[in-house]
Formats: sequence, C-alpha cells, structure tokens
Amino acid sequence: AKDGDVITLVANVQASKYLDVKTANNGEVARNFTLDLNGHDISPADGYNYNSGYSLIFVGINQTLTIKGEGTITADKKVTVGVYGVLNLVGGTIINKGTSDEDAALCIWHWDPEVDGYDCGYVVSGTGVVTGGTIEGDVYCEEGGAKLTVNVNENITLDQALAIGGTITLTKDVDYGAEDFIIPSAVTINLNGHNITAAGVITFDTATRFVGEGKLVIPQDRIVLAGEADDIAVWVGDGYVFNQVKDQYKSEVTGDD
Repeated sequence: AKDGDVITLVANVQASKYLDVKTANNGEVARNFTLDLNGHDISPADGYNYNSGYSLIFVGINQTLTIKGEGTITADKKVTVGVYGVLNLVGGTIINKGTSDEDAALCIWHWDPEVDGYDCGYVVSGTGVVTGGTIEGDVYCEEGGAKLTVNVNENITLDQALAIGGTITLTKDVDYGAEDFIIPSAVTINLNGHNITAAGVITFDTATRFVGEGKLVIPQDRIVLAGEADDIAVWVGDGYVFNQVKDQYKSEVTGDD
C-alpha cells in the first residue's frame, strides 16, 4: 500500500500473522493509511502465534492509521491494536477477549531507550484519537508521552468516553438529568467551552482534572469522593465546578490549578 491509500475490506480477514503498518528504517518515511472495515471483521486465524508481534494490528513509528466503517477487529488475548504512531478511530469495534492484566483492546505506547532499553536513537510516543467506533476491552496509555484523546460527540457519549479514558474533549453540552454518574478512572476532561449539568450524585473514583472554558454544574452536596481522601483529588484549571444552589465554587473539593 502507498501513502494515502484507502484499504477497503470486501470479505472477513483471518490473520495468520500480525498486521504491521510500518516502513523500513524505524519509520523514517511518514505514511497515512485508512482501513475501511466496510461491514467485515478481522480476527486471528486458527494457530495464530500471539508472540509473533506486538499486537494483532501494529501502527509503527511515524505511521498514521484511520479505522472507519462497520465491522470488528478482535483478538482473544494480548493486544488487539498497538500504537507507536497515530491511530484515528472513526468507526468499527476493537475487541479483546482476554482476562489477564497483559490483555488490552488498545495500547498507546511510549518508548524511552534510557528506560526501556534497546536504543533506537530517540524517544517514541504514540497517539490515539477516538471520534467514533467502540472499544470492548481494556485501554492502556503509557505514561511518559503517549496521548489518548476521546471526543464526546454525536457518536460517543460521555459515559463511553469515561470508560475509554485519556483526555476527554467535549464538542457539545452534556446534561445527565437526575441520573447519577461515576468518573471511574484518572482522566482529564477538557470542557472546551461546553457544560456538564447533573442533578444526581457524581462519584469520583480517582483523580480528575477539568480544563478548558466551561462548567460542571451540580446541586448541593452531590459530590462523592470514593476511597481514601489522599488518593482522590479534583483539579480545576480554566474550567470550574459550579454549585447551582450555593452559587459558588465547591472549594472543599476543588481548587485552582
């Protein structure tokens, strides 16, 4: 395939080895591909060797892969899609059926030769951008430089974005009504000029950071910090948490960053 090509599936694919999106010489030539699932599925063939590569689909250094269309990409264990380059998830479903700590549907990797060994000559950080599609299985974004952004839009709800994690960017206002909701993992929520309104209980299971112009509007006494107080914190940068009853910041929970 050449730079800029759209690869469209016309049938289901059973991979006998991992599918490698890369170029020679550690990705010195940048390339951009689109994979259109087109209603079809990718899965491992019988006898697939899960130790043959990093993941079922591997996006290498300096490579960009956009996945779109209806269909699934499924692995039984290890990593389904691994990224050292850039992944744009627009459609499709990435699935991992594994149950161990090493199994994940999506991994965005970071490589520092001084820390990880094998000197490739430079630090490498993957990027994932999710604007559509779904992910069934764990999502892992390595510390140190890897980035994962999930947009809340007409395709992805805030609950779905929170389940994925990373940096969540609102592209519209979100109104939970009277429903309770939980922020289950350490995320950054970029309000991006929009508001989250909730009349129910908001539970923070871990540290959360709000940035960007906008508001989290909540009624009085509706914030719950799960776990030990020292383990949970809510930071506010440009955005802020607003108490609609007291008409003030909930200062015991939030502080200026």
